[in-house]
Amino acid sequence: MAITVPDDIPSSITGEEAARLASLASGGDVLELGAWFGFSTIILAQAARRVTSVDWHQGDASIAAMGDPLEDTWEAYRANLARYGVASKVDARRGRFADVLPALRKQGALFDGCFLDAQHDAVAVQADLDLVLPLIRPGGWIAFHDYGRSDATGHPGFGVTEVADRFGITGVAGHLAWGTVPGPAADAARDRVLTVVGIPFQPDGSGYHRLYLPWKHLAANSRHVFAIPRPGQKIPPPHPEELEDVDVLVMQRAAFAYGAKQFDRYAGHVARVYECDDDMMTMETSNSPFTTDPRAPESVRYCLRRAEMVTVSTPYLAELYAPFNSSIRVLPNCVKAELLDQPRKRRDRVTIGWQGGLSHLVDMCVIQDELTEVLTAHPDVDMHFIGQDFSPMQWVRNPALEARCRFSPWCDDVGEYYKLYDFDIAIAPLADRPFNRAKSHLKALEAAARGVPVIAQDMEPYREFVVDGVTGYLVRTGEEWVKRLTGLIHDEAAREEMGAAAKKAAARYTMQGNWQLWEQAYEEAAR
Repeated sequence: MAITVPDDIPSSITGEEAARLASLASGGDVLELGAWFGFSTIILAQAARRVTSVDWHQGDASIAAMGDPLEDTWEAYRANLARYGVASKVDARRGRFADVLPALRKQGALFDGCFLDAQHDAVAVQADLDLVLPLIRPGGWIAFHDYGRSDATGHPGFGVTEVADRFGITGVAGHLAWGTVPGPAADAARDRVLTVVGIPFQPDGSGYHRLYLPWKHLAANSRHVFAIPRPGQKIPPPHPEELEDVDVLVMQRAAFAYGAKQFDRYAGHVARVYECDDDMMTMETSNSPFTTDPRAPESVRYCLRRAEMVTVSTPYLAELYAPFNSSIRVLPNCVKAELLDQPRKRRDRVTIGWQGGLSHLVDMCVIQDELTEVLTAHPDVDMHFIGQDFSPMQWVRNPALEARCRFSPWCDDVGEYYKLYDFDIAIAPLADRPFNRAKSHLKALEAAARGVPVIAQDMEPYREFVVDGVTGYLVRTGEEWVKRLTGLIHDEAAREEMGAAAKKAAARYTMQGNWQLWEQAYEEAAR
């Protein structure tokens, strides 16, 4: 959501923590304990339906421990709320918690969540939590500030962490931690049927593996309702009111001003999941506009900070995005189980194969000389490119290779694409660039599912999947590329043995066996 973070009001709350706090408060009735000059009240009020803020406004031991003077902040607090235009959304109550909270309980007040940021010693935090819990609906949230601070971090007397841990923490952003109040309502929410809508970026390989394939199996197997536009169907972004019956909205690669604006429009209406399987914050001149436009990275960070959840394809990418969101789930790329049983097209001539798009030009440059050398030395071997035709990189050096380099364009029907797959040896070169380290092992997985050994660059995407010498080879140098290609060309038995082992490894990555990971992630996002 679009929030203004006050830069002229003292607070130890960071921008990242403020964004998460606003996300927790979005659309709800929120209780705040500890307001000081109003920084957190302003953040909450911009996102919540209503904020009830309670503070003594005369300082306490926590303020004094941080070296700030004990002063009456009431008038400054009220002036700040008015200056930022949120006073009408705040029920500001000046008083001690022990007096105000029992009175609220007697009035029958109930809240969807509470931000607790008052005194910080363990006894005071526990006492405040005990007063708060009867006022929070089951399934509501409690957020604690200054989580992780203690004597060891230069914050003597801080005991927030031990109280929060006893309560139960489900997420952390900086020094903000939060958990959920248990109870029948929370259990009922966990069991209810959800509606989850996916918006793919486009019907390409990424859209297929990240949304279309999972949605097919979720729709067939999950108790929840899953909806997605047909491949190629152009739909306008839904209006927030159209999402009334939607619980989770999964948006793939939202970016730039338009994407960020749409992302903000849905705040408070639906749980937003930001789906991404690439490092969209690293500039890569050989790739798509996402990674060449300098405006893209900041817009991506903007969406990441505001999402209720971020889903990615690799642990490397999860670690990369971790500074911007504490709720990240790794949903690995998978293939359909039927692919493992689909007969593979065989040819009389040994075929080396590669598939991908134009953005992989920089990767093919890594092995263009070695590939030309191997093909020249083996006139009985062909090369098959699928997706993008890089054959000129070979036959421009040796015109005799033109007749042996075949090309098949990408098929929007993924089933038809797999029928083209007639490789005996698959190759997966990668240029040693930061952008490539966040990629997944998908090329190797697809080869393995077809029973084809892969020769892959020894980099992050392939190290966890390819077992060197068992399901394929991991190589670093040009000499190793020539050696491994030559070896597999001359050893049919090795190709068959490695291919069989690779297919067993691929069996762990079928969507039929992993759709529950998607379901669990979206259930958590809805909560």
